[in-house]
Amino acid sequence: MTQKFSNNARTVLAAGISASETSLSVQSGDGDLFPVADTDTGPLFSVDDWFKLFITDVSGQIEIVGVRTRAGGSDVMSNVVRALDGTTARIWGVGAVAYQAFSANDLVSAISNAEAALLAAQEAETVATNALALVSGGSIPPGVIAYWPAATPPVGWFIRNGQAVSRADNPLLFAIIGTDHGIGDGTTTFNLPNDVTNNRFIRASGGALAVGAIQAPVNLTHTHAASSGSTGAHTHTQGQVGTVASGSYNLASGGVGITIVSSVGSSSANTSSAGSHAHTVSVTSSGDATEARPYARAYLPIIKGG
Repeated sequence: MTQKFSNNARTVLAAGISASETSLSVQSGDGDLFPVADTDTGPLFSVDDWFKLFITDVSGQIEIVGVRTRAGGSDVMSNVVRALDGTTARIWGVGAVAYQAFSANDLVSAISNAEAALLAAQEAETVATNALALVSGGSIPPGVIAYWPAATPPVGWFIRNGQAVSRADNPLLFAIIGTDHGIGDGTTTFNLPNDVTNNRFIRASGGALAVGAIQAPVNLTHTHAASSGSTGAHTHTQGQVGTVASGSYNLASGGVGITIVSSVGSSSANTSSAGSHAHTVSVTSSGDATEARPYARAYLPIIKGG
């Protein structure tokens, strides 16, 4: 909602009003001395535009009302809210003076709004200052790594793509990383880390993983289940080794005799090797990528120079 004001907005009532009426008319032709207000029948002053009207007469009494509707060119003001800012709704006769002015509440509101605007401006200035410090380097020490949401790094920063940079122009950065990522030309330059090649992720160092260590891509050791079909059913032939004929026999030791009344066959414990075969087992792969990765979003890897 917007409370509106007009300069030199002063007239008189064209007709008297009771203490409960919500519309009034001003002197013919004076309506446009006052702001235009939008029609609204919702909550108090939920309109886009409205204005306050002060009404007084020779008695010195004052009532402040809120006008929510006045069309351009009209001398009629409607949807009027009576008795604002602690005043009392009264009966007003023809010729009562109607004008615009600031009430104490308006001044308090204006001061409050100004203070809020000042606070917002100060916060915006702080944000801008911090952003400028980030872009220009500010208190950020050389060697800090970050990610940037644009293809070009901010001033004072380099892309971490293994490029060679000047040792003289970046003495603090050179003191931190030295030639850990490459000697450059060996005298005047040194290389930055290269996280662009292979689009490397960043992870914490510790344990066997030293600062600056590079790891090749691997997958966690795991197993796959596999099975083969039941094809290749076959049989083996069991052969007979020999027979013993029927008759009477004496055992060599003790002279005990035995009689075999019919031929007895004996079975071997070996089978033939017929039916030897093999099964081929294949495990299918899944996935459609050339790497294993989590959900990701790409940003420009940068490092602070200096």
